[in-house]
Amino acid sequence: MGSNTRKKRRLKLGVVKFFYNLLLFINIVFILGLIGYYGYRTKHYYDIEHPKNPNQVKTLASVITNESNIVYSKDGLYTEGKDYRFIGRKVKNYVSYSGLLWRIIKVNENGNIILISDDSQTPLVWGYDSKDYSDSYVNKWLNKINKEEDTGIFYNALSNPDKYLDYTDVCIDSYKKVKKSKCKKIYKKSKIGLISIYDYLKAGGTKSYLNNNSYFWTSNMGVDNKVWYVFNHGGLSDKSNEFNDYYSYGVRPVITLKDNVSYVKGTGTKTDPYIIENYNYETLKDTKISQYIKYSNYNWKVIGNDENGIKVVMDGVITSAYGDITRSFNTYVTKNATKFKTNLYSNIGYYLNTTFYRTLREPEYLNRVTVKQRYYSLENSFNYQTTSNEFINCYVSMPNIGDLYLDDVDNYYTMTIGETDQNTMVSINDKMIQYSPVRERLNIRPVIYLRNDISIQSGNGTKNSPFIID
Repeated sequence: MGSNTRKKRRLKLGVVKFFYNLLLFINIVFILGLIGYYGYRTKHYYDIEHPKNPNQVKTLASVITNESNIVYSKDGLYTEGKDYRFIGRKVKNYVSYSGLLWRIIKVNENGNIILISDDSQTPLVWGYDSKDYSDSYVNKWLNKINKEEDTGIFYNALSNPDKYLDYTDVCIDSYKKVKKSKCKKIYKKSKIGLISIYDYLKAGGTKSYLNNNSYFWTSNMGVDNKVWYVFNHGGLSDKSNEFNDYYSYGVRPVITLKDNVSYVKGTGTKTDPYIIENYNYETLKDTKISQYIKYSNYNWKVIGNDENGIKVVMDGVITSAYGDITRSFNTYVTKNATKFKTNLYSNIGYYLNTTFYRTLREPEYLNRVTVKQRYYSLENSFNYQTTSNEFINCYVSMPNIGDLYLDDVDNYYTMTIGETDQNTMVSINDKMIQYSPVRERLNIRPVIYLRNDISIQSGNGTKNSPFIID
């Protein structure tokens, strides 16, 4: 009995020892695996930030398409033949360029990177009886068209576009119904385009990073001269116009970065986007569109930079201690009730250039400029290029149709004339272009030109940390 018991005990101890040693071995392998994995990642990202050859410049395409970024399930970067495409909602595909946040759609085999702006840049009617993208007002607003005036408004606002941008393939297929089929007709003459239905659906459609709960145009026509667009829930529709009602939706530009664009820093998140430019902000001349400037207790957003100075629009509306200040565009309905007048007491132009102007600190920072009003209605086929023949000399004006960022503030007048026979002005409501009678009281959103030689004291140009010039 004693001998058998000792044998059983030795057997049990042997089994326990075996499993103990096996568990110890597995733990050691697991720990070594972790050390190897995280050691590799640490070295990989260190090498990206600190190349062995100081003169070696990494391209953005090589950083994005690094093998460690590829996924095979869920959200992320997928291989697509020899191309790479971001699919899903939770993806690290943010790029900062020219003061704007962009999202990477895909990286082509040749290293070109296709981007779309994170938000709409302006609302516009696509066009009037347009038959394709090349004839649309959207294309003219995005791209320079030969020597045609008032084209390429967005292109001209970008930082060194000739250096960074290649031509963008714009899908101009027409569809009766939504379908995910590769493009057959491609327009190749633009540096800037729009998202195609194919690319929108390939990214995941409603369940992708492209669905930002807003209305924006695609590049594809429907039937009867209608145009496909994405609506606020992420679905697709081609009801761009009904009879004489033409709808204005957001323009989200699509650009193509050249394959040799350098990687400076960043991890692709919204708070730490990929950076491709080194900036040194000393004066306002160095600022980019969409950046913020603190002036006279208001935040202002840069919408232009030209010989007149730095064109900025108020990031919000004029307020007082009691709330938003509202006014009629003109309190009297006369023959010229829709004209912006700085010498007529009943006109909003008088209020802006007297009462409001006197509240501004350091008024010497402002340039007095000459502006024109635009027209925008069925009367001129919704052509944003149409302007009045009158020159208005002023310090303070208002946004015009075609300006950047019209739709990031709500319920305010622009200085664009709407239906002249109805005495209405173009206004922004629910992020869309509408018409408001001149006597209606709406919010006021001023536009001014700051001198471009003003020194920047502090700040990084973001909404939460605007450039300080006072």
